[in-house]
Amino acid sequence: MENKRNYHFDNIKAILIFLVVFGHVLSNLGAHGDHYVFYQIIFTFHMPAFLFVSGYFMKYNPKKVFAKLFPLYVLFQTIQTVERLFIVWAQGDRWQNVRIDLFTPRWTLWYLVVLMMYQLLIPLIDTKSKKHQLGFLLLAACLGLAIGVTEDTDNFMALSRAIAFFPFFLLGYYERNNHYMISYGKNSYPVIAKVVSAV
Repeated sequence: MENKRNYHFDNIKAILIFLVVFGHVLSNLGAHGDHYVFYQIIFTFHMPAFLFVSGYFMKYNPKKVFAKLFPLYVLFQTIQTVERLFIVWAQGDRWQNVRIDLFTPRWTLWYLVVLMMYQLLIPLIDTKSKKHQLGFLLLAACLGLAIGVTEDTDNFMALSRAIAFFPFFLLGYYERNNHYMISYGKNSYPVIAKVVSAV
């Protein structure tokens, strides 16, 4: 049986990728002016939406994590560190200010680290029980709120972001099997579903 491609998700991913690029362009224009309002709006939802989509398509595959994703992370982390060394050298600063640290993801590499963590956690959160799913979601939401108000959280293995975005990943992961949005939203309550989606 052939898997049908979900063009709705393709469109969602295309829009989100555009918003990421557009948001970073706006961020380079400074933190003042009308453009900054659009920047803030985009950054309130685009990464949660990305994690939701990632959860929807995620499958447990530890071989992929250790054979493909982790080597990619090490490669790009090294490239960005070398790039940083050249920038520091060109600016005449001291190289001692640049650390080679595999445990502190540079720039956008935090997303790759977070996806590796989530994939390895799938055996723990994979359940058909609606009660257990709700329990995991509530626990993840509480931890996400707690990490947001915790002081002195550093960027070690992107743990703060991994915890903060975990509820959105779980929502996407559970949606794939349960089809809450389709069953209760699109089919049963289309108008309410559109309002909730917009919110």
